Amino acid sequence: MSSEKNAYAEMPVTQKVYKLKIPQLMHQPVVIAVDVNNSMNTMEAGQQKTNLKLIQDVINQIGQDSELKEEDKKTIDLCVMTFSDDDGMEGWLPLSEYHGGITLNKVGVTAFHNVVKQSLNAVRAIKSSYKTKGIQCKRPQIFIITDGYSTDPKYNSSVVAEAKELCEKYVDTNKVALHVILLPGGTTSDAKQLSSNAKLYKVDDCAYGLPAVKDFINASIVAFSSSAPGTTAQIQVPDQLKTTQDVKKTSTGKRYVTQDVEKDTWN
Repeated sequence: MSSEKNAYAEMPVTQKVYKLKIPQLMHQPVVIAVDVNNSMNTMEAGQQKTNLKLIQDVINQIGQDSELKEEDKKTIDLCVMTFSDDDGMEGWLPLSEYHGGITLNKVGVTAFHNVVKQSLNAVRAIKSSYKTKGIQCKRPQIFIITDGYSTDPKYNSSVVAEAKELCEKYVDTNKVALHVILLPGGTTSDAKQLSSNAKLYKVDDCAYGLPAVKDFINASIVAFSSSAPGTTAQIQVPDQLKTTQDVKKTSTGKRYVTQDVEKDTWN
């Protein structure tokens, strides 16, 4: 890659007013981005709902975990976006104020590189707000769910370079954790080409796989919210979810992965 930086990759952060609760405590930013391209509107054999409606159920149940304390929800800041959004469907808000109710509609193509760029810039936006309020945070987490090949290399090559530049700055350096969850039809190549640090997951079908994705995201949120910086979070991985990460098992046979919980160190 050229040493000349792309001026449009890291767009200037517009100062916005976000609802940030309990500023004296450490926060955890979480982005969830979902693919809503036309292929997501298919219904696989034996399903009662389309894949799009199944993933809508997942999004609307984020944060609904009995192990997640209500007090912790106030310091978890959530941004939900689709591949066609620029700033998230509701912007950033505390998980304690997120009650689902989102409706997903099929639109556009799998602009994977663009959503990586938008997700990282969304993190930069909330980080700017944290800074002005003196709030510290743990390493931001981004979860991207997709079933297709990125169309950006063919139709929007400049965005590919911009996403790559942002990943080099934030994902390659472990400042942001990027989780890419592949549904049937998804490919690992797009994420791998952006960063070797991207954490990859895959399900073989949506009827059983998407509920597992919901459980995994919620388990991740619980693990990070309850773990102090400098410790290692243990995140349970449902059997339906495959991953390239090193999977361990508990004494009872439950699968899990580990991730270091680090205090955010970038501006």
